[in-house]
Amino acid sequence: DNFDRAKEKTKAEEQKERLTRMFAALSATNEAIMRAKTREELFQLVCDAAVNGAKFMSATIGMVEPENEFFRIAATAGPDARKLKDVRLAVTASRPEGRGLTGTAFRTGIPCIINDYEADPRTNPWRVSHSGTNSGAGLPLLSNSHVVGVLLFLSNERNTFTPEFVELLQRLADNVSFALENFDRADEKAKADERIEYLATHDGLTDLPNRAMFNQLLHFSVEAARRYGRQFALLFIDLDRFKIINDSLGHEAGDALLVEIGDRLRQTLRSSDVVARLGGDEFVVILED
Repeated sequence: DNFDRAKEKTKAEEQKERLTRMFAALSATNEAIMRAKTREELFQLVCDAAVNGAKFMSATIGMVEPENEFFRIAATAGPDARKLKDVRLAVTASRPEGRGLTGTAFRTGIPCIINDYEADPRTNPWRVSHSGTNSGAGLPLLSNSHVVGVLLFLSNERNTFTPEFVELLQRLADNVSFALENFDRADEKAKADERIEYLATHDGLTDLPNRAMFNQLLHFSVEAARRYGRQFALLFIDLDRFKIINDSLGHEAGDALLVEIGDRLRQTLRSSDVVARLGGDEFVVILED
């Protein structure tokens, strides 16, 4: 009885120490999330913090890519990190490599825990590469309610991933998911700003520079010609009898003609030349040198 009590006490102390380490890892990952400027930097800082704090054999982040049935290993850290870089982790259950921790966590959207690695048949594809592993956990990473990747933790101790421990890991995964959503929002804003800027400087029908953009380009050409003693030509082009096209065939036919004219002018000119649409059937061209 005394032996059993001592064993239970030792086990409880080990679990307490493990949880303490995990709190430290969680704190470190929060700091990493604040510091990271890119997704890749975020992934590596999180893996480093998790391994240093919780003393895992490895911490790995696998991300899903379009039309790829295997995860892309975005970052990994720990004593076994080198092995993980070349390990194949599948997304689908049709492959044996997709029935383990990562594939299951990805498809179910909930943590997948194996506390006796050697005894679980799902770990068969990785027995050689993960030698020394005794327990593992896979946690999904979400962005805008979609699973986009998985956090994989491997430990050399059995029964590492108790409910309390997994709860802390889930908080870590939630924090990373929140950071990913912030990166996504920043990307969307950048794309929207880029699109707004494009629409403000280009003709919506022909995709040629519009009057505002042309005025800037003309200013640059004038300044360059003065500075370097060069000449350039300015051509003003409009379409004769264009109104007849619109009146007889309709504005859709007129628009199609304008698009075709814009394409032909672009194909005729050099890449260094400028063709713009000022409006209506009016085009303008800058011929450098």
